[in-house]
Amino acid sequence: MSPRKAFRRAASVVARDCSVPLQTLLVPRGGRRQVQRARQVALYLAVVSLDVCRSQAAHAVGISHQYGMRAVAKIEDLREEPEFDRWIASLEERLIA
Repeated sequence: MSPRKAFRRAASVVARDCSVPLQTLLVPRGGRRQVQRARQVALYLAVVSLDVCRSQAAHAVGISHQYGMRAVAKIEDLREEPEFDRWIASLEERLIA
């Protein structure tokens, strides 16, 4: 699966769960904090669950490699919180189902 398709697939799952329009997540930057976090989660899922290289995922989304790395690292850090980790795990299950 191409990095762009992987991100779009992950973004679709996240958009439904967060009640955010998919098109909003497909724009590289901007939006409310909720939209920014949802976009970061979608990027994280594309990298971790769909096995897309971080730099390819960032490029597919239209962001810099550095921003993509920070976004993925931020979600990895947030997974230390049990409730957040359960949420991400549920998204991963839906994404790979």
